[in-house]
Amino acid sequence: MLLDLEVLVIDCQATAAAGHLLEVGWAWARAGDAAPPMVEARLVRLPAGARVPPAVARITGIHEGALASAAAPAEAWRDLLAAAARSPSRPAPAVAHFARFERPFLAAAGEGASALELVCTHEVARRLLPSLPRRSLRALAGYFGQAVGPLRRAAEHVAATAIIWRELVALLAGAGVTTWEGLRGLLATPVDGAARARKVWPMPRALRLGLPDAPGLYRMLRAGGDVLEPDEIKRHRPPYNVALTLRARSPFSPGDRGARRLWFAAPDLSSWQGAPSSRHPLGPFPSPEPLAQLQALAQGDPAALGPARWRPPVAMFTEALARLTQAHPELRDRSLALAPQARLLRLGGRLWREGRRDRRDRDEREEEPAEAPGWTPELTFAALEWVALRAGLAVRRARWLSRLAHSTLVWREPALEGARLLVIVGGEIVERRAVPAGTRPPPPPGATGPRAGAAPAPLTVEGYDRLSVLGGELKRLQTEGAPLALRLGDGPPLDGTQLRRVLDRV
Repeated sequence: MLLDLEVLVIDCQATAAAGHLLEVGWAWARAGDAAPPMVEARLVRLPAGARVPPAVARITGIHEGALASAAAPAEAWRDLLAAAARSPSRPAPAVAHFARFERPFLAAAGEGASALELVCTHEVARRLLPSLPRRSLRALAGYFGQAVGPLRRAAEHVAATAIIWRELVALLAGAGVTTWEGLRGLLATPVDGAARARKVWPMPRALRLGLPDAPGLYRMLRAGGDVLEPDEIKRHRPPYNVALTLRARSPFSPGDRGARRLWFAAPDLSSWQGAPSSRHPLGPFPSPEPLAQLQALAQGDPAALGPARWRPPVAMFTEALARLTQAHPELRDRSLALAPQARLLRLGGRLWREGRRDRRDRDEREEEPAEAPGWTPELTFAALEWVALRAGLAVRRARWLSRLAHSTLVWREPALEGARLLVIVGGEIVERRAVPAGTRPPPPPGATGPRAGAAPAPLTVEGYDRLSVLGGELKRLQTEGAPLALRLGDGPPLDGTQLRRVLDRV
């Protein structure tokens, strides 16, 4: 029976998803036991010449100096397999969260793959909790009331996985699955796609609707007492969040960046700077990288794409660029009197409309640190398309957020009486209050009168993040059919079909 079955809980940390093992941890756990398991962990020595990427060191706290006395890989696996030998079953029942990450390392350990029957708690959660927005280890542990610390270490992740296993076994029992054999059968069934599409948020509706609606400062906390709210995260700067903000998302860059700031570009995207001006009015951009890579592609200059080891070979780049031009009419139609950047932006816009968007499943393994890709002609061609797509999205998003930074919004949630008014100036919320249902949003301050058109205060990073969250909420309200009207600057109020068209373009 699953409740009484002793399983070996495993977690690996590595330099990347397909990189070198840094640490392995394990513990025997029984779902019916309330006491936490006794966890063992081993740091693992890297091969000669291998390094710990800076981004990995930041989110794990494992630096190369700490690995000087680490165990050799064979020694670490020997200790793990010795623990597995305690089980009366062959192979020993084992669990890991997102086991697809651990399986290659077990396979590389020789008999490791055959000594353990590894079950993925992420896959179990996909079937039992299909409507949760995220099922990463950190999110799922939080759903069950257990906070996970800021650093990604094997021992703490083993303890969190054991808690997740205990809670999932209880849910499995409610679904009529009480044995290991029954669990195998459940995992053999496909995930219900329709159920997965219905997202719910793990807060009781009565609690959500009963939250205070009065002026004040409210700090949102997780189960462990640590902050969640974006502005508070910036103030407290938890190490995990700091590491993620320093990581780039481009296949052409290593991911190490300085402190966050906003950027503004010239209308033709030929130059950019860290503040808006008459020559650089287009923005805000959270990074100049999409603009720099678009310019490199427009000029056919692979050297400007990024650091040398993150670039494809010159010959492969040249071949992929020629294929790109032949494949897309925007790039080869000379009747269009457009600069190269504008042609590429048109291509990016079409790719976006066709649904060719970046849909990385961040719910899988929490944003694995990037490594330089192994370039192939197909990957290079796709990466060049991605440059155009990413730049087009960045420009479209910048224009949208610059308008949303000076706006008013009136909306009504179905369960609430009356409506709410939100007034935003320069990305800051300057007024929020209840208004009668049917109220039309007034122009934001400064949109009309003698100071109309005056240069607003520069948008801050906090304001940018606030607007990003607001944009997502507008789409949610529109999708749910909530009464919603938005006025951007001195423009007319938008609602219904007009607003839907605007939100569909961003």
